[in-house]
Amino acid sequence: PNQRPLVGRAKEQAIIHERLEALRQGENGVILIEGAAGIGKTRLVLDLIRQAKSLDIEVLSGDGDAVDRATPYHGWRGVFAQMFKMESFTQTRSQGMKIMARLARDPDLLAMSPLLSAVLPMDLPENEATLLMSGQSRADNTRDFLVRLLRFAADESPKVIVLENGHWLDSASWALAAAVHELVSPMLLVIAMRPLTELPVEVRQLIEGENTRYLNLGGLSAMDTTTLINQRLSVSQVPEAVAQLIQEKSDGNPFFAEQLAYTLRDSGLLDTAGGHAVLKGGVEDLRRLDVPDTVQGVITSRIDRLPPAQQLTLKVASVIGTTFPVRAVFDVYPIASDRGKLSDHLAELVRLELIEQTTPEPDISYSFKHTTTQDVAYNLMLQTQRRDLHEAVARWYERNFVYDLSPFYGMLSHHWESAGDIDRAVDYLSRAGEQALRGGANSEAANFFIKAIELDG
Repeated sequence: PNQRPLVGRAKEQAIIHERLEALRQGENGVILIEGAAGIGKTRLVLDLIRQAKSLDIEVLSGDGDAVDRATPYHGWRGVFAQMFKMESFTQTRSQGMKIMARLARDPDLLAMSPLLSAVLPMDLPENEATLLMSGQSRADNTRDFLVRLLRFAADESPKVIVLENGHWLDSASWALAAAVHELVSPMLLVIAMRPLTELPVEVRQLIEGENTRYLNLGGLSAMDTTTLINQRLSVSQVPEAVAQLIQEKSDGNPFFAEQLAYTLRDSGLLDTAGGHAVLKGGVEDLRRLDVPDTVQGVITSRIDRLPPAQQLTLKVASVIGTTFPVRAVFDVYPIASDRGKLSDHLAELVRLELIEQTTPEPDISYSFKHTTTQDVAYNLMLQTQRRDLHEAVARWYERNFVYDLSPFYGMLSHHWESAGDIDRAVDYLSRAGEQALRGGANSEAANFFIKAIELDG
């Protein structure tokens, strides 16, 4: 699905192509992609990755996260995991050994390797050099070390670094982004984000750079919206009345438009068999149809139409997170006798374009195609059901990562708070605060401690 031609973004595609060509000539740059939820930021990023690959340029991707927005460097976790070819975070000990072996050719980098634990979930043993570092000294050394690793990678070949969901990046991630832009070459830094009321100082600095391109995405035109719907439904042309209804309701928001199209198809009002879109009944039936005015309402109606077992699969996943390991869904799914059918349910949810597979065997993970879908599925549950699932997810992480829970302190505090276990939530918040303080991420540490005090109060 991600390889479909991009609709209505020719100007942005040309700017991206220009920056990628400049990167091949050794020139640094920044692309800031800003736009509302559902406007197509991720879709444009996927096209950028496609363009980069066609030019043989390596892309390393990270992602901000709503739950882990206070965890230092969380936004960069994916970047360094890809750099070190980590396919999952389940065998961190053996992967830690591989990383040490890879850094062995540079004694200075090897000496600093324990600092990588600030970004990647692995327990790299401290050495004499790093044991003495704390507070600001450790923060500065960690950032310097991460910059050196990225310079090391960029020296081999030009790199594109993509940070999605920039609106959820922590301050340490922003500081690293600014340092990387200044000190790593050749490198193209791409940040996609929703509009923020208050921009971090690093973003303001990046916007002012002469090699920065700022892409503010608006809604699609009526013609482009119709082209998008035809593409999504795999039809030659939807009826004029359908195109008009979708344009009016969605106002050119691509995600809203495609969800409306899927709703009309799934409800049986629009027959798309054989590549021809035929309106069942007449235009009057279409006008009488109670089409929700919000994308949340449209997604709710799509989820309501699913069989109960598929609805439950989606709800369980929504508690785990935007990205969710299949093993976690399997273990947490409350009806044990139905677990054998989970792979079928997930396959159907992929077919309906509600989720997509993000990592292959053996540690398969899926992601919600849009965070709005996750939010809607989550809010369809009763509070008691949510509480039980949050507790089950927290216990799953505690069981499966018992040897080192440190990368998950922020997430575990969120699950235990949502499960109503304030003591455990405060315990993990305190641990997360101490961890951030040790790493010199004072702003994140303060946030964790303040929240712990508020909960404990």
